[in-house]
Amino acid sequence: MRSDTHKKLRDHLQDEIFFNWDGSEFKIAPQKLTAYFFITLHCVYCIDLIPCLNEIKEKYPAIDIVLISSGSQEDHKEMVDYFQWTFPVVEMEKLEMHKHFDVTMQPYMMIADANRTIHSSTVVYNTEDVLRIYRSIT
Repeated sequence: MRSDTHKKLRDHLQDEIFFNWDGSEFKIAPQKLTAYFFITLHCVYCIDLIPCLNEIKEKYPAIDIVLISSGSQEDHKEMVDYFQWTFPVVEMEKLEMHKHFDVTMQPYMMIADANRTIHSSTVVYNTEDVLRIYRSIT
């Protein structure tokens, strides 16, 4: 599975364009170590993880964050406004997460570098899970 996901990031997604919460185009092209969080707004664990993203970003500002969520553009705007996020929040349904990233469970986190090399790809439930993985790769 790791090689499939690695191939999808390196080859398949290289030219694909998604849309940020504000309607702007967003391309999966990490410039540095980037954590991609996959959530659905129908998942209790995912909802619990949402407020943790600020703490995670604060503790590891050198790692970019991208949130990929099944929520609507309106849901995402409300989250960005409430949490004052500056990172991208991409709208994507669960089936699309599976198609583009081989992600079938949420909340899920994938960390890739600027070469699209995956350093971690796993289910996460809370800040401690995320920070443990961050520490293991930095």
